[in-house]
Amino acid sequence: MSELKQINTETARELLKEDAILFDIRDINSFIHYHHPKAIHLTSENIQEQANLLEFDKTILIVCYHGISSQSVAQWFINEGFKDVYSVDGGMTAWKDRYNEDCIEGI
Repeated sequence: MSELKQINTETARELLKEDAILFDIRDINSFIHYHHPKAIHLTSENIQEQANLLEFDKTILIVCYHGISSQSVAQWFINEGFKDVYSVDGGMTAWKDRYNEDCIEGI
């Protein structure tokens, strides 16, 4: 079984350029307020459906508010058999602080 891996926002940005999938697990209002344009809003209701759409070798990034809650969701993907899964340290708070130009407001 793979171990949980944490990465910073800079590495996450680079992985997105390489076609990684970015799941944002924040509540819908926070997601609408600002999110990365490639982010997919992930909830407990759609997590299995989203996982079923992915190949097991796909790179998956999980982002939350500060990088704490994303760890358990990343572990869920690892437990499901995905190999290349990362929790983004600092979450969208750090991402927006460092790369505000990456974020869009509204849907």
